[in-house]
Amino acid sequence: MGENKHKILKNLLNRRRFGGLMSLYDSNYFLIQRLIPDLADLPEFCVSSVNKGPDLYLEIVESFKFTTSLRLTYYFKLERGGQIDYIPDPDLALRVYHDAKVAEVMSCKPQGFMPISKASIADAKQLSCRWDSNHFLQKWLEYLLDVGHNFSVDNIKQVDRKKFIQN
Repeated sequence: MGENKHKILKNLLNRRRFGGLMSLYDSNYFLIQRLIPDLADLPEFCVSSVNKGPDLYLEIVESFKFTTSLRLTYYFKLERGGQIDYIPDPDLALRVYHDAKVAEVMSCKPQGFMPISKASIADAKQLSCRWDSNHFLQKWLEYLLDVGHNFSVDNIKQVDRKKFIQN
């Protein structure tokens, strides 16, 4: 069996199981490393621009020796009644574990889209939710890399976060 077919079969067998989720966390870490190669050297809030899609915003929420919490989102401009709002979507809160070389979605939209609770990961609903949100992250990261997004120090623009905060 070819190596690629073996990998696909392994992923299918691990789907929706704890081991499969850990493989997904591992994959997401390496995709984030490609998207954000200079994570330790970036400003707190910055943007990656490409010709083929909307700007991608990165916010470093907190950074420690072994973990970094961040948000990735697009901001879509919405004008209503003369007022301008910026709607984040998707709005993913992520945690990168540098020592374990894994990354996971902590939540999608603070308002509750694909919420991830602090319940035990052994809970079937919790495992399914984590699988769905992290699988989404994997596919989105692959897309972002395909269209050319990159948060290297030479490629980003620093922007004022206040512009996007809703009052």
